[in-house]
Amino acid sequence: MSEDVSLVRISDHLQFSLNYFSQLFKQETGETFISYTTTQRFERSKELLRDNRLKISEIANQVGYTDGSASC
Repeated sequence: MSEDVSLVRISDHLQFSLNYFSQLFKQETGETFISYTTTQRFERSKELLRDNRLKISEIANQVGYTDGSASC
C-alpha cells in the first residue's frame, strides 16, 4: 500500500466529494477510511516483520509510511 492511497486522492479520482466518499465508504465497510487503511497497513506490516531480513524502515516504506518522524 502506498502513501498515495489517501481519502483526497481516491475521492478526487472517483469525482466524489470528500464527505460523500467518506460516508459511502463507512456505510459499505462499517469503518472509516482512515481506520481501514491503518488496519490494512498494520496487517501487512505484521506479515513483513516475519521476514527478519527486512529493516523496520523498509517495512514502513512498503506499507506507505515514508516519513520516519510520523507517529503511528
